Formats: sequence, C-alpha cells, structure tokens
Amino acid sequence: MSIRRVISILLLLFASLSVNAQQERYFAKNMILGSSYTWIWVNNLDPVATYLYDEYTWNTNLAVSLSKRVYLGLQLLNIRIIVKDEPSEKFNIYGLFAQYNMLRRTDHRFFIETSINRGNYCTCGDYEPFIKENLYYLQPVHRISVTFNGRCTLF
Repeated sequence: MSIRRVISILLLLFASLSVNAQQERYFAKNMILGSSYTWIWVNNLDPVATYLYDEYTWNTNLAVSLSKRVYLGLQLLNIRIIVKDEPSEKFNIYGLFAQYNMLRRTDHRFFIETSINRGNYCTCGDYEPFIKENLYYLQPVHRISVTFNGRCTLF
C-alpha cells in the first residue's frame, strides 16, 4: 500500500470523526500537551566492536479531542546521537497521530494509537543510526494513562 493511499485513508477517517465530533459539540473540548525525554545508552558487548553511542530523544506532542474518546494530534521528536570520539548528529521526526480511548466513563485512559510520521532517522544496518532524508514511519501503539486527583496524569 502506497504512502499516499495510507495518508488519504487516515485523512478521510479524521474528517469523518471531525464531522461526528462537531455534531456532538465536543471538538477541542479537551487538549493534551505532552513532553518526554529519553536517554538510551548503546554499548556492544562484543570485545572486537568499538562503537558506543548515546541517544537522546525529546518528544513533544499536542492533541485535541474530536469526540469524547478520540483525539487527533501532532508530534515532533528531536533526536541527538553522540558517538564516542565523533561529532554528534541531529535527527527529526514529525507527524500526525490519532488516539482512541478504549475505556468508558473514567478519567483513566487505555488507548490505541496510530501515527504517520516523516523524518531523517535511519536505523538501517547494524551500527549507529544515520541521516537519510524523506523516510516515512507508520506506528501502531497501545498505551495507558492514569489520572491522580483529577489533574495529574501519568503515562
């Protein structure tokens, strides 16, 4: 299936959800702003291999409700790779995601998510990632979030 076809199907899905949400007057009633920072230390235990690198990822995202259980959002991942004794490399991934909450009548969320992203982060091969322009990523995910005191949410 081509990337244009996938994007067309996702846009059609989001448009139909948006029309339904506007009928319910729920569009953008809630907004979620997310940010996370991840550090991954990669060390090959093979005594012959000499590569070692650190990967730092800052993920920021923003989602608005289309209905009580459906959210649509944008995300940006800034990735930095530091290879021992080499200059660091910077990568970007950005895209669109949709979430569907499987739980009803609760502040907690267990949701499935799919996203379509574009970037230059290539993990092709056995060694550290490298830059390759115009890559597309299709990602299915499931997550859970728990709300405490009606305000604070932990993913």
